Order: sequence, then structure tokens, then C-alpha cells
Amino acid sequence: METGRESVRARAFAKINLGLEVLGTRADGYHLLRTGMQSISLADELLLTRTAEEGITLCCDEPSLPTDGRNLAVRAAEAVFRHCGLPGGVRIELKKQIPAEAGLGGGSADAAAVLRGLRALFSLPLGDEALRELALPLGADVPFCVSGGTMLAEGIGEVLSPLSPMPPCHLVIVKPPCGSSTKAVYAALSLKTLRPWEQPDARLLKNALQGQNVTLLGASLQNALEKPATELQPVLLDYRQFLMESGAAGAAMSGSGSAFFAVFPEAERDKAEQCIATGKKQFPAAAFFLCRPVSAEEVSASTI
Repeated sequence: METGRESVRARAFAKINLGLEVLGTRADGYHLLRTGMQSISLADELLLTRTAEEGITLCCDEPSLPTDGRNLAVRAAEAVFRHCGLPGGVRIELKKQIPAEAGLGGGSADAAAVLRGLRALFSLPLGDEALRELALPLGADVPFCVSGGTMLAEGIGEVLSPLSPMPPCHLVIVKPPCGSSTKAVYAALSLKTLRPWEQPDARLLKNALQGQNVTLLGASLQNALEKPATELQPVLLDYRQFLMESGAAGAAMSGSGSAFFAVFPEAERDKAEQCIATGKKQFPAAAFFLCRPVSAEEVSASTI
């Protein structure tokens, strides 16, 4: 187990939801989902360093985030130390790029990066499946973020199966100045009032990915959580409309929001860049990002 390594670096890639369907609820109140999940190049950076002193220490350049056990990165490290009986402790330095309350899985991505990072730091005999078992109690998106790439997530997010990779394209992400509460959005969701076209069709998504068809992919980008999220905050509709009118193949909200993303074909980078330039003028308080899809291989290679 001892390798002499004193530190490792890991990237925590954000995710978007390529369609999100709510199928029902479990007896414990958790919602049953079917959603295409995709890692994107927007990422946080982590440095994990061994310490002789016991305990987990987190330092973060975003002062609004907690650095104690309320942070998923700390809880992920505690889970590994407890499961493996590791000696000493670890210091985690976290540089944030993924905005919070956006539906982009920033906290989940950080937790998954800590799991991968500790595996490398201590040369732990844990495969991705073992890491996903440690990840599930931390949050529904964390198991996906362990391996990343392009996956179909079902159940509460823990049942993962591979999808064909997303075709090469450009992704414009916009994060409005307001955040979105996952708890509030799900509380406002009424499956009885969702119309058929407000629920995505997983078959369309699979066909678009198999055919590497960006146009069909854009048409399949539906998110059942958009309705309750925009009813709670009608201003969010302005961002979706802006992206749809920018010439993108399609646009949708990611997760429970408040971020939206638009997909542009690989040959239309100029349109994506113009979308961002115009968006910054129209929505000066919003954050815009130009991204690309990230494969599971890139996620795996990002821990060094």
C-alpha cells in the first residue's frame, strides 16, 4: 500500500444531463430517474497531500463553501480512510471552477475526484465498482462521476450503463446569477401535470448517440425538472429561450438547474463563441463557459 507518493492531482469534471425523465418515487421519497449523463471539460482542480497527523483537512478558494463534514470532498475522504483503515490523514486543496446550485454536479465531482485521488495516493486495490459503492451514500451523482464519460443512469442515479460517446461538439453553459434548490424543485414536481413532450425519450437519445447525430441529439434534450424549476423562478425561461435562439442544435437545463447548456456541431465553434459574446452582453450577471464532452478515458487519466 505504501508507495512513497506524497501527493496527487485530480480533476473533477462537471456533468450535464442529456435528457432527464422522472419515472416515479420510491417508498423512501427518492425519485426514480432515467437520464443520460455526460462529463464536460469544465472542472475543479484538487491536490491531495498525505499528512502524518490524522484527520481530513480541506482548503478551498471559494469562501462560501464549507470545509468541514458538510463538504462532500471531506466525507468522501472519511469514507475511504474508514473503509481501508488508512494511517495518518490527508490535506485537500480545492480550486473551484464549477458553479454551485447549478445542476452541474460540482460537489459530486469533487467527491469522486477525492475517491480516485486517494486510490492513487495510497495505491489502494479498489476498482471503479468498489469506488462507486463508497460513492453512493455520498449522493446520487457521485457514482457516475467516479468514471464519467457518457452513461445512462437509472434508479436514483446508481444504476449505470454505458451509452455511445457524445459526438464531437461545442457546449455553451450558462449559469444564471440565481441558484436552484434541488429539494425545492423536486418538491414542486408533479408527475400528474407533466405533458408527454415534457418527458424525454431515452430511445431518441440512444439513437442520436449511436448515429453521432448532433441534430437529433439536440432534439432529444428534454428535462422533466425544467417545468417545476422555471415555475419557481420564471426568469430561468429567458436563458433557455436565448440559447434556443442562438442557432444551437438544442438546449436544456442540467439537473435541477439553474444552469442551462446548448449543443453546437463541431464545425460551428464560431456560433458557440458568438452565443457567449452576445449572452455576456444580454446577461452581464450570468457566467458563461465554452466546453466540450469528456470521455471516461480522460476522466481516468486525469488523476496524476
